[in-house]
Amino acid sequence: MNKNFKTILKYLLELLIVSFGVFLGSYVGEWREQKVLDKKVDQSLELMVEELKENKNSLERTVEYHKKLRVEIDSIGKQLTKEEKDQRISSTSIFSLQDMPSWKGIQLPALESVAYESAKINGTLGEMSFKKIRYFSIIQDKIRIQVDYGDRLVDQLLSIDSETKVSDCIRTIKLLTYEYANLEGELIKSLDKGIGQLENKKKTKTNSD
Repeated sequence: MNKNFKTILKYLLELLIVSFGVFLGSYVGEWREQKVLDKKVDQSLELMVEELKENKNSLERTVEYHKKLRVEIDSIGKQLTKEEKDQRISSTSIFSLQDMPSWKGIQLPALESVAYESAKINGTLGEMSFKKIRYFSIIQDKIRIQVDYGDRLVDQLLSIDSETKVSDCIRTIKLLTYEYANLEGELIKSLDKGIGQLENKKKTKTNSD
């Protein structure tokens, strides 16, 4: 009986050792996988933040240009009479886009979403916190609105021909220098706030590590 008890105890101990080894191996494996995933998430986040910074820089350049055009188109508009504004571009020499000293084309910002789309495809975006996912989603919606508005403005400018009224041409430029520029300003604020929060969290995490 004593011998049987020792045998059973021996088997139980061996079973416990094997089970613990399996558990430990599984735990270490999962820990390593999580570390690899965390590293990929951090890399994706870093790329996404850099992309936001580049978008912000691009917006800051174009919004300043559009503000200059705003002043110039307002000045031109005040100088023209209603009759002159109602004339077609082909029948008058009183207005031309080149009358604006700063005019160098429409100049829209180059807004990118490559890092964001990559994070969606490789799954790292889904591993981020809900607040980060929500922020990036909102920002991408704003970027899409900005891009779509810009595309419509380009179409309107391309549609300007000799039959277009001076007033219609001025109205299109004002859409660029007012509504579109205002959207640029709002997007810059959103990007600036978000970048600041993301970088502060990154510093906090680095210090805690």
